[in-house]
Amino acid sequence: MSLHGVDVDCVEIERAVPGAAEHFRSENHDVVTHPHFRLVVDDARSWLRVAPVRYDAIVTDCTNIQYKSSGDLYTVEYFQLMRDRLTAQGIAAAWVPANGIDPADLRTLIRSFRAVFPHTSVWFMNMLPTDFVIVVGTPGELRIDCEALARRMQAPGVREDLNEVGLTDPGRLLYTLLAADDGLDRYLGAGPLHTDDRPLLSYTTYGAGFRATIAENLVPLLTCRADAARYVVNPPGGATLLRHHVASNEILLGHLAFFRGDEREALVHYVGGARLLPGDLPLQRLVLTAGVALGVIDPTGNSGRADGAATSPAAPRVDSISISSPERL
Repeated sequence: MSLHGVDVDCVEIERAVPGAAEHFRSENHDVVTHPHFRLVVDDARSWLRVAPVRYDAIVTDCTNIQYKSSGDLYTVEYFQLMRDRLTAQGIAAAWVPANGIDPADLRTLIRSFRAVFPHTSVWFMNMLPTDFVIVVGTPGELRIDCEALARRMQAPGVREDLNEVGLTDPGRLLYTLLAADDGLDRYLGAGPLHTDDRPLLSYTTYGAGFRATIAENLVPLLTCRADAARYVVNPPGGATLLRHHVASNEILLGHLAFFRGDEREALVHYVGGARLLPGDLPLQRLVLTAGVALGVIDPTGNSGRADGAATSPAAPRVDSISISSPERL
């Protein structure tokens, strides 16, 4: 955000961490030297109590609950500190681990966030099979102006940054939405909260820390999935959103198969998604990776089309990939 004219306060408790930034300049664009970036060496909770400003957005990205006292950044009281330091139209977000955590504990965590932010939505950046979801709290019911979103995504600099992570189209971003409102109600149900005086997750999460639980956490969320079109104003014409909706389902089913170790089924779903979104590079790479692992795709791209045209491994096309044994799919 700093690179796009937004003032950012970055709160980091460990003094040695900023020193590592110089080793990742290609990823962070040397942001620590940017005039819109301010590093605050402090505990996040302490800073939220004394910060001299209110923020339009506060994001927590402490993604390992089991590490030391990281669970303190997921309690109801911490989320209240976030809420109280936001502007009237401010947005809160937290990166939440969905792997290495039992389903009941993930529900407790999200339920604790929603106890403070009634208008909570859950998102999964599905360009890759990642281990995290993002919970977002908005001041009112979720509303997304698709025209405004498309315009902002095409702003110089913003467009290039989003391209790096595969978000080249507003529909692609919209359909990273998993659950909100009544669907999220069904997913969460009634249950305990994670609080300062009863920090359940600081104890219960240790047992699952080394277990792969991402699939069993995603499946219940998918059964309660929201259609992002419900929250869109000024939508694009035609079947654009429907195409993205169906493609995102294929992607998610592919990821679930990948998490289960079934590359064959993953490839089937990735190919299905890529046929719906033929220009989507992250999807093409998912197809390539799964297909090469199975030995049914030629990674050189030199034998993919009858007309002899070659494809690039960095940006393969589904209609030009050589699948040597289609019956294996």
